[in-house]
Amino acid sequence: MAKNFHQFWRRLVHWYSALSQSEKLIVNVAFVGVLLTGVYELGVGIDEYIQKNNRAVAVRKTQFEEVQKILKRYVTLKGRQDNLQKTFAQSEMTFEQVTAQLDHIVRDSMGNDNYDLKKSRTPTAFGFEYEKQEFTVNIKSLTIPQLVKLLHQLEQGERPLFLSKLDIIRSSVSNDYGATLEVYSIAKAQTPNQSAVSS
Repeated sequence: MAKNFHQFWRRLVHWYSALSQSEKLIVNVAFVGVLLTGVYELGVGIDEYIQKNNRAVAVRKTQFEEVQKILKRYVTLKGRQDNLQKTFAQSEMTFEQVTAQLDHIVRDSMGNDNYDLKKSRTPTAFGFEYEKQEFTVNIKSLTIPQLVKLLHQLEQGERPLFLSKLDIIRSSVSNDYGATLEVYSIAKAQTPNQSAVSS
């Protein structure tokens, strides 16, 4: 192969030496043109490659930032979920426990047990793992300070109950008020087997 190249080179030199000055000038200009074109194409190729890599880096950087945002959002939501599950676990009560707690709260807030409690028939789904049991508390007569204390103890008690609705009616014969509170407790949803056993 080296011998063939040497022969080709000798023929090329011989051919170039046989050219006239004007022909040599044309060949030189053509060679420089081809060389410059090759260098230009090489530069364009390198520039396109760099730009392509820069775009890829920018895309990866954007994707990485999005992943960081999603991860941060996930950590926040996970923290909220853990807090909710902790709250729900603390608030799990049977009907008897809810009745006892309401009785204690009303007595502590008002000094008497002058209220009626009604329970909804069946619990309703609350998310995927929990269910809520709703209660209606009717209080015939109480003052505003008593109502404020009652609401505070409902939501800040050892086993919190959740207030969904509050209706207040002012008495026409005194300065007291009547109140209807709709509250609910949260508990783990029962499986069909658990429901059959409990029934």
